Amino acid sequence: MPDPRRTRLAVEPLEDRAVPAVITVTGTGDTVARDRVVTLREAITAANTRRAVGDVPAPGAGPVVIRFAIPGSGAHTISPKSPLPPLRGKITLDATTEPGYAGTPLVRLDGSAAGAKADGLVLLGGGNVVRGLSVQRFKGNGIVVGSDGNTVAGSWVGLDATGYRKAGNGGAGVLVTGAGNTVGGTRPADKMVVGGNTGAGIDISGERADRNRVAGSFVGTDATGFASVPNGSGLVIRGGADDNRVGGTDRAARNVLTGNTADQLRISGSGTTGNVVEGNHIGIDATGEAASQQGGDAVRVEAGATRNRVGGDVLGAGNLIGGMGLWPAKGRPPGAGVVLDGRGTAGNTVQGNWVGLTARGLAPVTDRGGGIVIRGATGNTVGGSGRAKNVVGDGGNSAGLAKSNNILPANWYFDTIRYIGRPDRLGGSFRA
Repeated sequence: MPDPRRTRLAVEPLEDRAVPAVITVTGTGDTVARDRVVTLREAITAANTRRAVGDVPAPGAGPVVIRFAIPGSGAHTISPKSPLPPLRGKITLDATTEPGYAGTPLVRLDGSAAGAKADGLVLLGGGNVVRGLSVQRFKGNGIVVGSDGNTVAGSWVGLDATGYRKAGNGGAGVLVTGAGNTVGGTRPADKMVVGGNTGAGIDISGERADRNRVAGSFVGTDATGFASVPNGSGLVIRGGADDNRVGGTDRAARNVLTGNTADQLRISGSGTTGNVVEGNHIGIDATGEAASQQGGDAVRVEAGATRNRVGGDVLGAGNLIGGMGLWPAKGRPPGAGVVLDGRGTAGNTVQGNWVGLTARGLAPVTDRGGGIVIRGATGNTVGGSGRAKNVVGDGGNSAGLAKSNNILPANWYFDTIRYIGRPDRLGGSFRA
């Protein structure tokens, strides 16, 4: 009879634990040749085809990691003479492996000579990872995420080697048309810095662009998050993109969306639904105490977008919004904090945000075009009770909002007893 005290060993199915093949880029050239130097073009081509290319032996089946070990200290610039091959699935392009890397990208992709319509990197096939690169001066988009389940993190898109000046791409900084992708992340090493691009900094576009996440990143600023390096727009969700999330209730997920020429965050179009924007600084820099030079509105929901949420009633969900209209764009009225615009823009929720004041609730960061403005949109929820109330330090709000929001009185910031002395009494769900 079996001994009942003996433990039966559990048998579990083995996971796919294939060891990734590793290809190391050792030069900044753009050739495919047997010259004892591995170029990025050779590495990507070999990873895609699983065949020997130039000095790269055939990597075989399974995932591939492309590393960098380019000789010499400091930054290195790779200048493709034509578009690079797309990454066709399960390829990790990791420039943090370049010797000397300490948080600032040391490998730059410069698209000045790549052609009139060239994008920088294109991710197809799914499961790709891009990390630690600087992507600049391509005539098209900096990075195109055209498939599902990819990660783009720890990279600069549209800035020069210093991280302070513009070296923008001609389209979007990051264009996402696939689903389930992550841009940025919650670790400091994951932060994306996207500035200086002609189009949007991050553009989530199309009916397939669902369930993507943007977290922990700077859009429209330099690498410090304090000074403007403007994109055309900040972050755009449009064209039927659904269920995407920008930020989060955890401080580590906070994005800084400020300094851009047009709107800082725009949700647009019929069928664009279920998107969530929470816990971000929008129009206000990384300190939470000042605005950057910018145009347009901080948050704009328009053109029939439905059931999107800006903020929320859970602690940390509220966004810090302000500073719009101080430097109005030519030909446009001064920007507002939150705008709900147009017929069919319905079922959206704006709750728990701090609009027009600093992260400590001690001073105004004024939206010259008003705090919360509704123009023709109906059937939306703005505010509520408890933490769902928005706290608004701006004047010029649409009528009727005082019933479900904390609209601060004129010159509220002089009232040291009620407001400056106890900013926690303001309400909302923004967490500094």
